[in-house]
Amino acid sequence: MDDDYRWARAACRSLSSEESTRIFFPRSGRPRTDPPYKKICAACPIVNFCMSYAIVHDEVGIWGGLTQKDRANLPVIVRERLIEEAKLQGWFEDRLSIDRVIAQTRPQPEVLGLEYYADPVSREQTQVEPDNILDQLLMGALL
Repeated sequence: MDDDYRWARAACRSLSSEESTRIFFPRSGRPRTDPPYKKICAACPIVNFCMSYAIVHDEVGIWGGLTQKDRANLPVIVRERLIEEAKLQGWFEDRLSIDRVIAQTRPQPEVLGLEYYADPVSREQTQVEPDNILDQLLMGALL
């Protein structure tokens, strides 16, 4: 089913932007005992899709009747299954975080030749003749 069509069926679509902001993105403070989003989300035909979207995309605010804290407290397996389902349905793209991009594209020390700048003594100590590796391991020389 097309995502745009799903959002068109959402129970919150009839709310004004001010109402939506007030209800689904409340200011911090003491939580209400009977928040209005509970009734709206309980009657919504796409509540599961909304909740899944928020979990998969790490959204802020209240989505699918769950606060950010509620979503954070869900078991990891739930998040993993929702991401897999979203990939199968084609509405989630696995984007790399900036940290993962840097880690994957940063040249490794051996590529830069940094091992040649090691202390000559330690470099000599780590060199092992291929024929003697097994003997040295058995004698404990390499441990």
